Amino acid sequence: MKFSGIISALILLCCLTLPLTAKAIDLCCNFPDSSNTIVSDSLKKDTCYWSHKVKTSLTLSQYAYSNWAAGGNSSVSGVAGLDANLKYERNIITFNNTMNVGYGYMFLSKEIAAPQRKTEDKLNFYSQLNYKVWKKLSYSLLLDFKTQFSNGYTYPNDSVIVSRFFAPGYLTLSFGVDVVPIKQLSVFLSPISGKFTFVADEKLANAGAYGVTPAVYAEDGVTILTQGNQLRSELGFNFVLKYNHTIKEKIVITSKFELHNNYLDEDITNRWNFDVDWESKCSFLITKHFTTNIYWRIIYDDNIKFAVYEEVDGVQVKIKEIPKLQFLENLGIALSFAF
Repeated sequence: MKFSGIISALILLCCLTLPLTAKAIDLCCNFPDSSNTIVSDSLKKDTCYWSHKVKTSLTLSQYAYSNWAAGGNSSVSGVAGLDANLKYERNIITFNNTMNVGYGYMFLSKEIAAPQRKTEDKLNFYSQLNYKVWKKLSYSLLLDFKTQFSNGYTYPNDSVIVSRFFAPGYLTLSFGVDVVPIKQLSVFLSPISGKFTFVADEKLANAGAYGVTPAVYAEDGVTILTQGNQLRSELGFNFVLKYNHTIKEKIVITSKFELHNNYLDEDITNRWNFDVDWESKCSFLITKHFTTNIYWRIIYDDNIKFAVYEEVDGVQVKIKEIPKLQFLENLGIALSFAF
């Protein structure tokens, strides 16, 4: 898929310039009108319908062991994060854009296999345009994009790449309704939603990673007759629940729960088998710039298979591949700045 590099570059550029765009809009909105030589106090109002928030964070941890009888490995790790939001709101129109970036690394003792290991890697962009038709109901157009920055491995084996930038990349386009029963909660429902999975890596695509159609090989098992597809398209139902609540300005809870199925799955029994993506974060304010954060993410995707091995004559042999529940959790104290 030759155009994947161009698409990925454009999306990355848009994501990285979001905070600067927000600041530029903010300056433009508050810039005085030079055409008016006299402006009365009654007209000196903020007419900017754009608002923005940017928060950066850095979480560090360190362990040191020397002649420790119980065992252990010295390590230093860190996770950098960026959360940015750019929002337009005027009358019955709301245009909300959110970017979430996270990257973490761990450095272990040199005697450990693969002493440098990635611990977190995400690049998410979420955009939603709402047209309000009732106090708590809006027609909504949604775009959701997810990928990562660098190569991923199944440690301690760091010789085989299992993921990389835009492999996978997930793009979801949906049209539906957005319901806001209470201020902290929104529910998006779309009966017709397109989900596109990109695997912009030839080896991963040929292996059929992340649900794309694998390559077709000749009888020798080496010669490729047909290259694997680098794009998987799905049409289905999309459900997104978002919760954002601040408790006494000390505790911030954010959560996003997503479901998506595929009406056109070749296996009819899988057409109502939903992919699940649940991401949550809870932050406890210690001081103005220090917070305790707990983050977790749960994924279930029937198209992502994990090998199951069985010992045969003392040798581990792969007998099948099955989907599994994926879980990620991170707890730490972070230095953060908001502007």
